[in-house]
Amino acid sequence: MSDTDSYTINEFCAAERISRSLLYALWQQGRGPRYYLAGTHRRITEQARQDWHRHLEAEAATGLPKGRE
Repeated sequence: MSDTDSYTINEFCAAERISRSLLYALWQQGRGPRYYLAGTHRRITEQARQDWHRHLEAEAATGLPKGRE
């Protein structure tokens, strides 16, 4: 996948090996990846996925959710 491509919710969840319910829970907590709307569908870019990974790594390093330290 190139930086200009984007994932559907199902594609993203499969790539990350997480459930849809976990992804929606993360968004509700303000901890999910950025997304944009394509019509009524959420899409997640590869760049947003990489940024989200860095955010999770930073949380793991501090032991606290980012923004709550």
